[in-house]
Parts: sequence; structure tokens; C-alpha cells
Amino acid sequence: MRIFIKYILVIFFILGFISAKSQDFVTEDNLLTLKPGTKGMVKSNPLPILMGPGWFTSEFRLVYEKPVNLNQSFMIGASYLGKGLFIVGLLDTMSDQLSLRGFRFQLAYKFYLIDEAPVGFYIAPYFSYSKVYILEKSRQIYNSDYIEISFFNFNAIAGYQFVEFSGFVIDTFVGFGYKDNSWYDSYDHTGGQYAIFQDSPISHIKFTLGINFGYAF
Repeated sequence: MRIFIKYILVIFFILGFISAKSQDFVTEDNLLTLKPGTKGMVKSNPLPILMGPGWFTSEFRLVYEKPVNLNQSFMIGASYLGKGLFIVGLLDTMSDQLSLRGFRFQLAYKFYLIDEAPVGFYIAPYFSYSKVYILEKSRQIYNSDYIEISFFNFNAIAGYQFVEFSGFVIDTFVGFGYKDNSWYDSYDHTGGQYAIFQDSPISHIKFTLGINFGYAF
């Protein structure tokens, strides 16, 4: 949880910097001020609540995007990861004895190819990092054994973002890239750790498909 809070503070710092820089092009004389999304947009997706990263998590996602010039925008996202509904149903009573919590952090820098940001077709480098801890409910993560799971993804994506004048947003994208997933059994009282699972070279290939809904202002 401490790590998650640190990421949140970094996110607010980045958003403040972007907001200051973007004032250079959003002016009263610029037609961009007439279009929703030029000051920013907030997005999410309720579907990952049912199945988040790793199929066993439930993801509560919040994404923010802001144009930084006429054809480019910056996107940043943060998520809280909890126990997924699928694993709750699968493990039944065992699920009640386990605690699962974590976070996810996303970054993307979009280049809009036809229309002005933040509308239309775009390409972008896309980064995502997730960390999940699984342990018995009666124990604390800093003084017991636990399972530590991480998901690292770096992709090239292409997508289309639709923004209605009312402010409603649909953002869809696909892409390919690199992933590095790992599971570790950690012995916190001794500092030991050994790998339960790591991706093989061929399994580092990552296919991404995503959609977010939101509101532009």
C-alpha cells in the first residue's frame, strides 16, 4: 500500500506539470477550446472489476488523458487491485482466508494521425505495471510469508478515440509488445525469495486489446 501511495503522488506531480505546459496552446483564440477534451478527460472501464490482470484480480481503474499540443496527448492511469470475483467463486471457503491486494500503473503518449488531439486515430507507446500480494488474512505482509506477483508490459498500440460534443468518450485500442510476468514466494522474516513462475522467452510476446469509457471536459 505504501508503494501505491508513492505512485499516486508521482501521478499528481506529472498531471500538474502537464497542466502547466498545456496552457501554451489552449487559449481563447484557439478553436481547440470549443471541443470537449482539450482540458482533459477522465476514463474507466467496469469490466476489469470482474476480471483484472492475471484473471484472479478485480481492477478498479481510473485513467486521465490531457492534450499537450495539437496532435499529441499524455495518458496516465492508476488502479487498485483486489480479489477477483472469479477466484472467490472458484476457491469458495478458501478465498475467505486469503487477502489479495495490489496496484496497477499505466502510461501512454498518443500521436493523433488525422484529427486534432484528443479525437480520432492514434498510435502510442504504452506501458503498464502491476503488483499483487497474496497472503493469509490473519497476517501482515511485513512479518509473514506471502506470494508476490508482478506484470510488466510495454507495447506499441493503435486506437481510435471518439468524443461526443456532450463530452462522452469511447477509447478503443489494440497492440503488440513485450511482457514479463513473474510469481515469487517471499519469506519476509528471512529476506528469502524464490521464483514460482517466470515467462519463457517465447511467452514474452504480448497482445493488448482494450477499451475505456469516460467524460471529456
